[in-house]
Amino acid sequence: MRPTTTTPSLSAKLIASIAVLGVAAAIAGLGTFATFTSSTSASQTIASGTLSLTSGPTNRLGTGATAIAAGDTMQRAIDLNYAGSVDFGSTTLTTSASSSSALDTDVIDGLHLAIDKCS
Repeated sequence: MRPTTTTPSLSAKLIASIAVLGVAAAIAGLGTFATFTSSTSASQTIASGTLSLTSGPTNRLGTGATAIAAGDTMQRAIDLNYAGSVDFGSTTLTTSASSSSALDTDVIDGLHLAIDKCS
């Protein structure tokens, strides 16, 4: 005598599949809810005050340069003075050319600017 095996009916398979999909959707929904309902806080304090940057007594940045050949170096000095009531962290030095050429557009073979000392 052969043992009889029972196979789940089509309706049982359908109900099991719907239950698995329902559990997966619930987990995804809870994850999305947690993502959209999280919160952070940040605070900033803005203080009013004065900031004054001046150059001098030494300022030779405006001195022109002519007849420069490859490999030449030039030095320019500036004294940067700070006066004010708010903290001063840093400054940025920028340069510009009156007429653009490969000297100011070529990053490899063009002119290079280096700050040797900052105290």
